Amino acid sequence: MSNNDPKVIEEEKEKNHKSGHKEWNEKLASESEAAVKADQDNDPKSVKDLQEETKKKLKE
Repeated sequence: MSNNDPKVIEEEKEKNHKSGHKEWNEKLASESEAAVKADQDNDPKSVKDLQEETKKKLKE
């Protein structure tokens, strides 16, 4: 996120405009927009899968 830094916001706008990038850009989002996006993001992993990954990492 840009933390409302006008320089970062303007740089990201220019990058998106020049490249024709049309997808969501977290650097242009407010904190609340990023939080909503994270909440709505579909993660294909189940809780069980995440628990198993955690167990494996703890054993390493």
